[in-house]
Amino acid sequence: CPWINNCVGLGNQKLFILFLGYTTLSAAVTFVILLVSAAFWLWSQKSWSDAPHPSSVALVCTGVLAVVCLLAIIFIGDFFQEQIESIATNCTLVETYQRTHGKRTTFMDHFRTIFGTHWSVWLWPFPTAPPPDYTELAIPDSDTAGWPGMTIDDPDSLGIEGESTEAPITTMAFHAAAEGINGTTMPRQ
Repeated sequence: CPWINNCVGLGNQKLFILFLGYTTLSAAVTFVILLVSAAFWLWSQKSWSDAPHPSSVALVCTGVLAVVCLLAIIFIGDFFQEQIESIATNCTLVETYQRTHGKRTTFMDHFRTIFGTHWSVWLWPFPTAPPPDYTELAIPDSDTAGWPGMTIDDPDSLGIEGESTEAPITTMAFHAAAEGINGTTMPRQ
């Protein structure tokens, strides 16, 4: 994930999901508090024409905070939804690009693999799941996986590799690349 400058995998996915969930929740609560405060201020005025005007600094700060909260709810909420979807499908983003996935079982089985078996520790920000089984094989998606009408050979489907256009390296080309300009071999680094 470029936003946290770290890979999100089975070992830290719970912490990432909690980070996204708590950030979205705090932005939503802050936005609701702003709305309730504004409504209470308006309701508490006897006459809106006689009410003191808020300072321009207060209006700007409140407006900026409201926009930041809405953006956080939208964008971080989208990341949160993607992580929940990855639990449901047992498929990371990289596996989606590679058109593979892990063993498919129920949502709760995948959830317990990440969050642990006991519900009382699910919301605490520390690892609570048993050690991951990194020997689970990646299962290739079938030709009918994904959206209706999309197949593995579909050039418009997701994929980070794309078509391979590089020619395989030959033994002669390898030895030629390993030699320097004057015919001496390059030192090992």
